[in-house]
Amino acid sequence: MRGGVAHGVVSLAFLALWLPTASGRRPSLFDSTVLARGPGGVAGGGAATGTPDRHASRPVKGACPRELPVPWKASLPLRFPPGDRGNGKIPKIVHFVFLSGHNGGEPAFTFVNFAAVASALAVIRPEVVMVHCDQEPRGALWKLLRPHVRVMKARDVTSIFGNSVRGTTHKSDVLRLEILLQHGGIYMDTDIIALRSFDPLLGFECVMGDEEMDGWGTGLNSAVTLSAPNASFVRMMYESYRDFTDWCWNCHAVVLPKKLALSNPGLVKQLPHTKFHWPSWNHAGMKLMMDSFEYDYADNYAVHMWAQELVASPYADFSMGWCYECHSTLVSMLQAYVPDPLVSVVLPCEAPDHLEAAIVGALGQTFPSWELVVVADVADGDACARTAERLLRDGGVDPDARLVRASGRPDVHGVHPNGANGVLVIELDATVATLPPDLFGRIAAVVSHGLEVQEGVYEFMNATSSLNQKGRAAAAISRWAVPCAMFSLLMAAIAPGAPA
Repeated sequence: MRGGVAHGVVSLAFLALWLPTASGRRPSLFDSTVLARGPGGVAGGGAATGTPDRHASRPVKGACPRELPVPWKASLPLRFPPGDRGNGKIPKIVHFVFLSGHNGGEPAFTFVNFAAVASALAVIRPEVVMVHCDQEPRGALWKLLRPHVRVMKARDVTSIFGNSVRGTTHKSDVLRLEILLQHGGIYMDTDIIALRSFDPLLGFECVMGDEEMDGWGTGLNSAVTLSAPNASFVRMMYESYRDFTDWCWNCHAVVLPKKLALSNPGLVKQLPHTKFHWPSWNHAGMKLMMDSFEYDYADNYAVHMWAQELVASPYADFSMGWCYECHSTLVSMLQAYVPDPLVSVVLPCEAPDHLEAAIVGALGQTFPSWELVVVADVADGDACARTAERLLRDGGVDPDARLVRASGRPDVHGVHPNGANGVLVIELDATVATLPPDLFGRIAAVVSHGLEVQEGVYEFMNATSSLNQKGRAAAAISRWAVPCAMFSLLMAAIAPGAPA
């Protein structure tokens, strides 16, 4: 997947300056907070200082439940089970709508979005997944899934029946109905994680699930809607937009569908709230979903992660790193959707004296989705690989799972001919220092939030090296890297209590 990509070379100092911290903001030079947390919730194995971690006192709760109801693993390169056409009234086609928002530009594709689309492919096993978008998303996780979906150009919804439509939420509400009327299939919001096959539901003409909060039903939520082409109930929902006004947040997507269903119960199969939309989006629901083992999802076809509410909750910094800790039933299950390996560390063997330090640095990482690529391009390459294998085994890591023996060096474009599988490749030079223990966790945080980390080779230079000592200019790892770094420095300088 790296072929044809323009690769960047950047020092670790520049990379660390840009990667976000636990609060979701970019770090300043004065900020040592890290997002990755080690066993027991201690950041970087307890080595980091700075802002206290929200889960710093969390004990490890033994063996966390991690098995999905339908087992699958996001091993790279991604492979999904074959889909099928199904034999019900509802076509086995999954639809997602992904819009760029008010600010324009490519929309960020987050880990929640990745898990949603990947779960549809792995669990529902559709004939096709269609992603309807005004602009293709950005981010490394989107690039992993792009070959497995069909991208459809979404129209710009500015009005319906003469009524103005503003905001991506309302535009998406309209698009999903038009898509289902035309194609039929399974519409899912991009924060819906499929847990079980939808096959038992495909014999109905239309299926929706109740939404409930604090014991009160709030409506039928269209975030998951299964429909035959031109289904009568979906047509009624669409016709209801003749009276549309965008001042009401959920009237036409939640409240009105329930009213229509009560008047026309034979046109839609109404499922209880536990099938798609539980836990709920309030504070208690967020805690149950993100910070509890009290709910086991035994009754769910899918779970709604409520992405808009999640980013405004105490769990806004959720990232792939959380999936390796004991946070909750759902978060632990999502470990299966973390791309493995996310990071490939390339170890040249021309400096065997530094091999142990490099491997110890990898073993000390708080984020475990990585592989070591030992490049045996010298006479004692086999001995070097055997040393790496021994060090990994001594560190409690199965070499067969994490070690790649390779030959050759990167070409002039930075493309490795050695079969490194990671989303990002970090090439260690011959004088490498010990890797910072939170490095992979910071990379995972950036990728999780859909920020643009350029694919390719990053050079880890000695801490005493400058950007120019190797005669290379540091390439920006995203269009926002330099502006965000400068903004962080400015905010640190003017923030109350900032060091002089």
